[in-house]
Amino acid sequence: MDEQDNETCCQSMFSSYSRRQGIVALIAVMAILGVFGNCLVIAAVTLSRKLRNPTNMFVFNLSIADLLVCGFVLPGQATALLAVDNSMPDIMCSLTAVLQILSTGCSINNLACIAINRYLIVSCRKATYLKLFNRRRTSLAIILTWLIPACAMVVQQVVGNVKLDRESMFSYCSWVDAKTSDAKIKPVVVGAFLPVQFVLICFCYGRLFYRIRTHTRRVQHLGGAIRVATVMEAQHRWAGHRPAGHRPNQNQHQIKVTMNLFCVVCSFVVCFTPYIFLFVFKRSLAFTLVAGVLALGNSCINPMLYAAKHPEFKKVFHCIIRGKFAQIPGRVTFKCFN
Repeated sequence: MDEQDNETCCQSMFSSYSRRQGIVALIAVMAILGVFGNCLVIAAVTLSRKLRNPTNMFVFNLSIADLLVCGFVLPGQATALLAVDNSMPDIMCSLTAVLQILSTGCSINNLACIAINRYLIVSCRKATYLKLFNRRRTSLAIILTWLIPACAMVVQQVVGNVKLDRESMFSYCSWVDAKTSDAKIKPVVVGAFLPVQFVLICFCYGRLFYRIRTHTRRVQHLGGAIRVATVMEAQHRWAGHRPAGHRPNQNQHQIKVTMNLFCVVCSFVVCFTPYIFLFVFKRSLAFTLVAGVLALGNSCINPMLYAAKHPEFKKVFHCIIRGKFAQIPGRVTFKCFN
């Protein structure tokens, strides 16, 4: 009885075109903020040589995935919500669903790569880190962040009785059952996106925070006399130059970067956990819409986190927004503009 009432409530909600317009207005705001913010991140890495290190290459890749969501997926889902009598072209709906699944998988893979990178940056010797995160291996890891969800989609399409279409209840583009048009995601996709990545993320950040706490206590015990060499040199070598010298607050800088990127992980988990539970467990129809919008909204949050707390991106953002490109740290000069 409760499930029937819930379904009736949802049908009543979506029978009102004005309510759909309200939801679309919210999606439009998220899309605009997300496109601007993620373009800013991409521009920052492109214009600043100082930002070109292995960690930020994964951040750059994550921003591309988020830009796909904000620039294509959100407008596509908004169109699906407003389309009357399935007037939305099938190819457009299928493309929206593909990009959403692909970008979501890429995002969580990037977060796992960032977690591994931040753990190794403080736990490995410089030579080992440089070997693990050279240009070729980092580029290969970035390719795999896209390839894994792409392969999962192909397997899903082959083994599951599903199609890419509009979901019957909420009119959004997703994988749906070929017979009932209800949203349906097979365990093969959830398995490709969740267990390994989340285990890696939890392990790496758990060990990382343990090391940070241990180091902080050691420094306090010795009155701040310890001077730990991090892999800032590795980051500068990635950018093609050597550092002038170690700074006293170098370790604190690395901790700030790590904490900021951990906030990005927390944001992803908070936004996507309700959405994933809806597909893995018994669906709550009344909450599906909220969970879906929350999941898509994650793509516009990351640039705000970088702007608020990331010590390196924050400086470059200010220079770009104010038009002071000459003051960008490690500014890249393009010959075609000289």
